[in-house]
Amino acid sequence: MTLVAVLPLVFLILCEPITSAGGTYDEIQRKGAPTQIDSHEYGPPEKAIDGIYDTIWDEWAMNVASRTQAKGATAWWRLTFPDFYWVQQIEIQNSVDECCEDWIQGMNVTVYYKIGDSETGTSSTVLEVVEGQKYYQIEVEKRVEVVEIKGGDGDNPLQIIEMKVYGVACSYDEGKVWNESECIECDPGLAPNEQTTLCVPCKAGHYKDTTMTKCTMCTDNAYSKTIGSVSCADCVPGAVSHDHTQCSSGELQSWFCWGGVVDLCVLQGTVALD
Repeated sequence: MTLVAVLPLVFLILCEPITSAGGTYDEIQRKGAPTQIDSHEYGPPEKAIDGIYDTIWDEWAMNVASRTQAKGATAWWRLTFPDFYWVQQIEIQNSVDECCEDWIQGMNVTVYYKIGDSETGTSSTVLEVVEGQKYYQIEVEKRVEVVEIKGGDGDNPLQIIEMKVYGVACSYDEGKVWNESECIECDPGLAPNEQTTLCVPCKAGHYKDTTMTKCTMCTDNAYSKTIGSVSCADCVPGAVSHDHTQCSSGELQSWFCWGGVVDLCVLQGTVALD
């Protein structure tokens, strides 16, 4: 008698970009590091982003999804990027097996995002199961560092067949900005401004050269008078720059200028030195 090995039906998800009004977005989930509260024998966290899926959870296909031992809302899975990346959309694939389809009910998907240099926040979406639906999409449109998924309403493990994150690994902190349909690296003298998705000039008293990713304030003995500076000029010996936009030989407490000409200013009886 000849023995025939029966292999599981496993599919490989090809990395194809999505296109929306804002441009074309690639899959970036594998740029992040997956973790979870614990692991089922066959379901380590990386299985959720390995590009392999099978919608039926059985003895042949147990190695294609992440799965926790913890159950319900206490169970969690996270994807952490090395920086804040622009995320357009998250797609989660659900099982259509009769045993597990409703496990996604009440699943909470939270993104940890950043606006500008320091403002951070979270945004959550609770999934509702739709009979026979494999794919659940969440529109994000934010700079995201962490995607966290928590278990659903029932007393079931957290299981993720496959998750895709569509976006651009365009880092604001690396001096780049996502502008409508492309990742732009700001030129010297310019820095990214996420509020306007543009590269904007450094303020007077600041500069940005070819080695820098952000505008930096001039030192106390240097200044820059104009916006968009790529360097700071040194003050003459004995002078200091109190506001980083000009040099003075005296303490800057009050000043008066004639005709709006900054070069002709009196600073406590001393003349501004440029």
